[in-house]
Amino acid sequence: SMGAHCCFSYLIYDIGENPRLILELDTYHSQYNIFYKFPNSSGLNIKTNDWSYAYWNAPFVASPAPEIYLSYDKKSNKFKLNTLLMKKPVPDNYILEKWQKEVRDNWRDNPNILWKYMLKLTYTGNWNAAVNFMDTAWPKGQYMHVYTNEKYSKRKFLKEFISVIRESRYADGILKLNNDLVKIGWRT
Repeated sequence: SMGAHCCFSYLIYDIGENPRLILELDTYHSQYNIFYKFPNSSGLNIKTNDWSYAYWNAPFVASPAPEIYLSYDKKSNKFKLNTLLMKKPVPDNYILEKWQKEVRDNWRDNPNILWKYMLKLTYTGNWNAAVNFMDTAWPKGQYMHVYTNEKYSKRKFLKEFISVIRESRYADGILKLNNDLVKIGWRT
C-alpha cells in the first residue's frame, strides 16, 4: 500500500487444473507471515497477528499484536481463526514473574507491556491467567497513565480492555478459546 507499516495482503490462487483467484487475505500491518500446509489436511494455514490493538493507548511501535493462526475453510472460502493451534498452557511461574517485573519496571513510560502479556495469555486461551497477571503485575495503589493522557484504575482498564477485545474481527474465536469470558458476560 506504500504506507509506513500498513497494509499488507496476499492474493491466494488455486494453481490446479483451472487456475483462479480464491481470495485476498488482508493481514493489515503483518508484513511477514508464515504459510504452511499440514499433512493429511486440506487447505492452507497462516501464522500472523491480530492488529486490532494498534494505537490503543499506545503509539504504533508499542502496540501489541497477538499471534494468531488462521486456516482456510473451503466451504466459506475464508480464513478462519484456528483456536486448536492457538491453545497453549499458562506459562510457568518463572516466566510470569519475569513478565511482572518487566511491567513494574516500565510502568511509568510503557504500561502497554501489561496488556501485551494479557493479550498473549488471552490469545492462548488463558483469560483467568490474564486477569490474575494484571492483578499481580499492577503496582499497588497506582493508576495507569497512557500516552493519550488517559488515567486508568485497574477496574476501568479491565472494562476498556474487554471492550477492545470485543472489537477484534476475531472476537468470536477469542471467546470460544476463553470459556471464562462467557462467565463475565463480555458480550453484553
